[in-house]
Amino acid sequence: MKPSVDVIVLTHNSEEKIADFLDATTKNTTVDHKLIVLDNGSTDDTSGEFLMFPSAITVSSSENLGVIKGRNKAFEESTSDLVVFLDDDQFVHPGWLEHYLSVMDHGYDILGAEAWSMTYKMKPKMRVYDPLGSFNYIGAGGMMVKRSVIDDIGLFDERYSPAYFEDPDFCFRAIEAGYKIG
Repeated sequence: MKPSVDVIVLTHNSEEKIADFLDATTKNTTVDHKLIVLDNGSTDDTSGEFLMFPSAITVSSSENLGVIKGRNKAFEESTSDLVVFLDDDQFVHPGWLEHYLSVMDHGYDILGAEAWSMTYKMKPKMRVYDPLGSFNYIGAGGMMVKRSVIDDIGLFDERYSPAYFEDPDFCFRAIEAGYKIG
């Protein structure tokens, strides 16, 4: 049986941070999942930390691709119907993935840890604290998305490389295609 969720994380010259991330993710994730780690051109011993977590699929880039191209490259290893993009400085708590999945069951196609109401000129209007509130943007760090959405609208637009504005663009394209963000 294939994993129900692929968890994708990028890291760059973060030897201690990625070790803590991998430890917390391994201990606090009980749902069947596949962990995909992209070493984004590290020049320190970051990739050595992966050896302690043999269940993780590691992808290496000889250069730092930036966040957007790096996430897109790591996605090439993904096969599950749901994908979560995390940052290596985000630490998950026990039950985190179960909670995501239970909220997704309310008809969402994309889910995030932080929500904003934003203008289409990509200017934040207000942060939304009500999980059922009205918003049109969630950050890519902590984003869960159905593969069917990516198959329909594509991944993060690399014109925004190396980083920033790829996630509002992704959310706006998803909304225009009729998908629901939670």
